[in-house]
Amino acid sequence: MDKPFAQFNQARELLAQQFEDMIVVVANQVFPGHLDGQAINLLEEISLQENLSEPEKNVLKQIYFYANTLRTSKFLLGVLGRFKSGKSTLLDGLAGVDISPINTRISTGVLNFTYRADQEKCHVAYDNGHEIPISPAEKILYVDFQYNPDNEKGIHSVHHGSPHLDLQKEIVFVDTPGLEAVNQIHEKITLDFVSQCHAAVIVSTYPPFGLTELQFYQRVQASIPNVFLVQNLPKDKLSDWIGLEAQTLENLHKLAFYTLDQGRYGSKDVRSILREIAANEDEKRLEEFKEIHKIHLYSINAQAAYDAIILGMPLDSETRFAELQQSRFSHFKTALYDFLATHKGKILLNDYLEKGRVMLRELIFMVQHRQQLLQKSLTEIENEIVSIQEKQRQTTDMVNMLLDHATVQIMEAYRQMKADIMGHELQNFIQELNKEFGQLNVFRLKHPEIKNIKIKIGEFNRVLGQQYHSFLKKVYGLIQQTQEKIAQTLENHGMFSKLEITANVNQIELGQISGAGYIDYGFEIAFRGGIAYFFGSIAGGTGIALLGAGFLPALVGAAIGIGISIPLGKYCGSVLEFGKDLLGKIAHRPASTIFDKFRNDVRERLDELEIRVLEPSIQSLKVQVLQNTNDYFTLFRQRLQELRNRKAHGMSQQMCEQECQKLQRVVQELQHTMQQFSKKEEEDSTEIPSRVQTLFRGIKSYLKKFRKSL
Repeated sequence: MDKPFAQFNQARELLAQQFEDMIVVVANQVFPGHLDGQAINLLEEISLQENLSEPEKNVLKQIYFYANTLRTSKFLLGVLGRFKSGKSTLLDGLAGVDISPINTRISTGVLNFTYRADQEKCHVAYDNGHEIPISPAEKILYVDFQYNPDNEKGIHSVHHGSPHLDLQKEIVFVDTPGLEAVNQIHEKITLDFVSQCHAAVIVSTYPPFGLTELQFYQRVQASIPNVFLVQNLPKDKLSDWIGLEAQTLENLHKLAFYTLDQGRYGSKDVRSILREIAANEDEKRLEEFKEIHKIHLYSINAQAAYDAIILGMPLDSETRFAELQQSRFSHFKTALYDFLATHKGKILLNDYLEKGRVMLRELIFMVQHRQQLLQKSLTEIENEIVSIQEKQRQTTDMVNMLLDHATVQIMEAYRQMKADIMGHELQNFIQELNKEFGQLNVFRLKHPEIKNIKIKIGEFNRVLGQQYHSFLKKVYGLIQQTQEKIAQTLENHGMFSKLEITANVNQIELGQISGAGYIDYGFEIAFRGGIAYFFGSIAGGTGIALLGAGFLPALVGAAIGIGISIPLGKYCGSVLEFGKDLLGKIAHRPASTIFDKFRNDVRERLDELEIRVLEPSIQSLKVQVLQNTNDYFTLFRQRLQELRNRKAHGMSQQMCEQECQKLQRVVQELQHTMQQFSKKEEEDSTEIPSRVQTLFRGIKSYLKKFRKSL
């Protein structure tokens, strides 16, 4: 299982180890540290260094995080396709264990991330960025339409890692919303996600790869060219897999997915080549054709593989092996893993090598600047100390200017996003709701109508979430640009460059700005208000004569109090239906009033987010960056003072040369490493007191009598 990834893991472990070794060299030879390279927890060892300043520790920590991220980085494998095409069955077969709900009625538009982890952990991520921990058994409550219809809960994704899952450790398996399952929002979710994947598998059932699926494949290709097409065929159709693949290849050519290689096939016609291959069942020529045109197309029977792997015989069973061979699942799995381990592994490692080279160049610059300081005379160092205060003032002014510019850009981006939401997305959404439901009586809305409203709310919530996340990307980009410019400013003063300049706005979260719950709440309050007004009028006015005086007012008063304090819809559904019918006959409140309230709620929350979250976060960012800048100059001044004191108290020229030679050896080690790198490319109560149940039975009988009198 692990064999395809052995070389990839060996290479990245070597890279990570080299950087961990580099931490010790820099800490003890460049900085005045006493770091134990054999410490079990290197990060903790860095934090405990009393001789090092915080900026120096930050440099070492960033090298550590680089190495650790390299070790733990994984491949994202997206599994795409129509609902009920066999995506979950295939994914479970790849994993060797049930990880996706196969028998769900329908997908809800939720991404499922599953991976092997050292400790059991499972959480749900909402569209608004909020996350909550759950147990693995609870996953179905968020991904199955039966428990989360139309994704009313506003779930973005479910993440599950466990040591009990027999998964390929280098891969995060991602089961995506089924295409054409519920609504178009699912396809948008999938397409937005695909661009993050290292590879994708598109699964099609029989008949394989119709026009809609191939058009989806076309859109996917723009984001990720590494796509495996899987024809999940029934057992009785798998025997004709060569002919079916030839037909799919012909259709791919018609849609211009590839151009026939004239050097290999000359002036021959694609159709005739593929039909000849199909007629002769020529597997060798088919595989050659796919390889030449770089098409990853495989035919399998996922159910047979699932039965053999998950439900089948013992591991050494010949029957199980035969079933797997006949399903052609192993052939596909091997090709997929080899591709990730070699092609994508090489790209991933080259990316880390480039990041490593950048880090090494910065370290070399830092050491060489230290050498230059050592070679300066006592007078030059004293002059440098005098001028450092003016340099700090100039740099602080420049940093303030850069931060102010970034702040203006961030706030403009947020206000533009808010204007787009309020003036376009929300405006169109409310118009659509008002056109279809606005004049309907709140007290006479039926369950299907409320459900349709909630579906539309869910779609709007997704759009809102996507716009907000796009805004955050802009924020992170602006901050990165600002950090780069600040780093360039600091480089002019030596010793440290951009390694230590870090800041973020991770405190910025969307919060629950919108959701179907707001509409539910609006209807509930409107209805309860109507019920309370209706009962109150009867109990307190001429209505008493209709039903009798005495006990009734107290009964109704109690009912009103209970109706407001417990979830009526959950325990007293039939009573509420009577109430709706009654109110609908004598009262009218347009649904549009609820929609207007919803619009105002969204506006208020967007304003609140700007004032209470975004502005304080930006201010915190400015404080943090300015603090880092001041820390930098404090350290710089401290190191100059130390060097001045050493030179003023007997540091000889020979001692300076020896220290410079030591630093030169560090530079050579860093340069040697660079050369090596260049070679590698909460719970509700379920019980109600019996007296409450009795009370509502009494109210129900009165409602029946009153209803008949109308």
